[in-house]
Amino acid sequence: MSAVIGIDPDARQLAYALVEGSTWDAHSIARTTKTGDFFAEYERGLVALMRDAQSLGAMVYLEDVFLALAGEKNAERRNVRTYRVLCEVQGEIRYEARRHGVPVVNVRASEWRAAVLGQTANRDAMKALARARAERDCVGLDLTEHECEAVCIAEYGVMEHGK
Repeated sequence: MSAVIGIDPDARQLAYALVEGSTWDAHSIARTTKTGDFFAEYERGLVALMRDAQSLGAMVYLEDVFLALAGEKNAERRNVRTYRVLCEVQGEIRYEARRHGVPVVNVRASEWRAAVLGQTANRDAMKALARARAERDCVGLDLTEHECEAVCIAEYGVMEHGK
């Protein structure tokens, strides 16, 4: 099997997990500061990730963007802003992947969660399950919440890639 990379994009950081055979690893690339300024290392980190993906013949599984609607006041406006930023991040990732000839598969969060974690409506329970799965695969790493989800996305990719 060739390598699989799972990516959980976020406005402020890009969390990714790489699985090659039985070896798992997870990291984050800082994207922006709290004020929205870009870190200079972000572009270099994204290019390096896609260069590594290219050399490994990896398939990238990227969590797709969705527009969540909530009932609270002004939630829709905030969600649209977040959606717009996440679309920008997804575009940055897809652009670098295309430049390096790396195939990318968009995967809905509900799809990878159901396949890897099972059905759960409780967000806290889902995050706990994701952490448990990630810690099983990435023994000894101190993972962030987003890195745990990237590991689960990579696990989903391994399941799909092996079909």
